[in-house]
Amino acid sequence: MATETQVRASEEQIEALVDNLESFPLIWNTNCESYSDRSGTRASWASLCKIVGLPLKDLKRTYETLRKRFRDVSGRSATNAEIY
Repeated sequence: MATETQVRASEEQIEALVDNLESFPLIWNTNCESYSDRSGTRASWASLCKIVGLPLKDLKRTYETLRKRFRDVSGRSATNAEIY
């Protein structure tokens, strides 16, 4: 059974992800009209992969980890946002 090697993002790659994510609302903005456009979302992820320099699977894992950490620290979640 072959196993895939996971690439850990460097500090520079994490910084590039954070710096450039705002430019790709199809990835993170559920209020974006085209948010459910799968081909647009795939294109956004592909562009971000080139900028950050990580394979898609590792970039998505890094993104999810950062998002979870931010929510844990900030206390933000969809339910909290609705309350305020």
